[in-house]
Amino acid sequence: MKTNHLIPHASAGLVLAAVMGFFGPLKAAEDSLIAMGTVDASTPAFLNSTNTVGGVLSLVDNGAGNIDIVIDAVGAFAGSAAGDFLVEITKLDFDTDNYAYGIATNVTDDQLTITTRGVDLEGIADPDDSDDSDTPFSFVIRRMPAAGSIGSGTSFLLGLGGVDNTGDLTTGFGVNGVTVHAAEAGIGIFEVTFTKTGAFSDDFTTDYVALAQVRGSLLDDELIGVSNIDVSSDDNVVVRFLINDVQESIAGSAGTPTNDDFFFSVYRIPADPTNDSPASALLVAGANVNGSGSLQKGSTSLPGGVVTATDTADGTYEVDVVAAGAFAGKFSSQYVVVATIADALKRDKLVQALASIVNDSTLRITVKTVDVEVDGNATGIATDESFSLLLYDAAPTFQPDLHIGQKRNLTTMKGDDVFNTNGAGQRIKVNLPLFGAGRFHFAVENNGASMDNFLVREKGAGSFVRTKYFRLTGGRTNVTAKVRTGKEIASEVAPDGAVIFQAQPKFRSPETARTRNLKLTGTSDVEASTDTVKAKVVPSNG
Repeated sequence: MKTNHLIPHASAGLVLAAVMGFFGPLKAAEDSLIAMGTVDASTPAFLNSTNTVGGVLSLVDNGAGNIDIVIDAVGAFAGSAAGDFLVEITKLDFDTDNYAYGIATNVTDDQLTITTRGVDLEGIADPDDSDDSDTPFSFVIRRMPAAGSIGSGTSFLLGLGGVDNTGDLTTGFGVNGVTVHAAEAGIGIFEVTFTKTGAFSDDFTTDYVALAQVRGSLLDDELIGVSNIDVSSDDNVVVRFLINDVQESIAGSAGTPTNDDFFFSVYRIPADPTNDSPASALLVAGANVNGSGSLQKGSTSLPGGVVTATDTADGTYEVDVVAAGAFAGKFSSQYVVVATIADALKRDKLVQALASIVNDSTLRITVKTVDVEVDGNATGIATDESFSLLLYDAAPTFQPDLHIGQKRNLTTMKGDDVFNTNGAGQRIKVNLPLFGAGRFHFAVENNGASMDNFLVREKGAGSFVRTKYFRLTGGRTNVTAKVRTGKEIASEVAPDGAVIFQAQPKFRSPETARTRNLKLTGTSDVEASTDTVKAKVVPSNG
């Protein structure tokens, strides 16, 4: 029987897909996520957690509002520095003015320590400062490589997007057929619903990790948190977000519900985090920036891309992601930014961010950090502060990449990263005996940024050649009828995953044998994008 839980207030309290035929993922689709979970800060204790480094997670209570997340894993962090780690944190409770944030503070070959802080932004101890406060929170920890591109993929992401202050979805994407909807449920209350028939049976609230960030670049003093995750339906997961203005009432000791734009991302903790290939590859870039505006570390998954940072004014930063042609045809609204104050000390700062495309090769993230506990002020005061941020693309591309060759080895086939409708640059010659069948192989690779299903259709055989088709990946299966009619033959293929097939063409009659061009066209089930390979079948007396 399913149970629906509220996120505890200071108290204890889908496998997305099996990937067929995963052959040598590209760097871009590797998973940079190393740990995630939810924490009850009052004990402290994990409500749930997982990691991808085969390690053990523990919590160290350093006093009110001060908790270390410790990951012990032999050799897992060799060569890494504290600045390589990106920490995303969102508070989990009904309290209107509590905030949580964190930063990597120590790393050895075998251990990583993340120091987190929980604060009451409108505490009464000092009108110009926050108070330490045990604040439950969700977290995701990612690692940027010492050199090269950050991995864009993950098997844990359920969906992400943006919502405006009326509750309308400005952008949204759900992985593997999950749809995303949003609505306002009251002043400062927003619900984001993830839907897929039967996908959420036997799930619990603690299976999910939700993160959020107020969207903007002004002196706003709004704070967002997660108050409830409803998993009572097998078909839906509903995440409720609360937004409060922490200085609406100047003399108040609590926030005031208010509407504002925000970004969100929601992950699911699987039973076994080590067996899943990345189901999506939506992470574009990550950065750690200190209060002076210098880039401590930045990395992007875009080929040849770089990340830069500049402090343009008090509490105002520009983080640029630059890669030749990477943003051509894109829209600023499709990008999601999640930022977190990166500090190990008690602070009274908030951070917000907004992405905008400058040109085809540059996307700029404007970040504002504000002091929200200044006596006598009803808005934030721009103040320099260190932060972490991650940039995601919520409008991924979907693209099949067909390969073709004499042998089943994907690396020897033609057609890698060649896309067209006529088979140019991705065709082979098959010498076919007059009697008996010949043989060639083809593959369908997912060159898109999220899990996809693919249809393949044969054309050009006419009445002269009859071909049998077999899927080899995942066990030999006859898919002849599906290929002839253009049906789905490769299901739930992860980004950079591939499914291998064997074709056995045969002349119907030696008397009518003649050269034919067999054309195989693959189509994305999501976006109808295509790619085509050809096999030129030539009669042979050999």
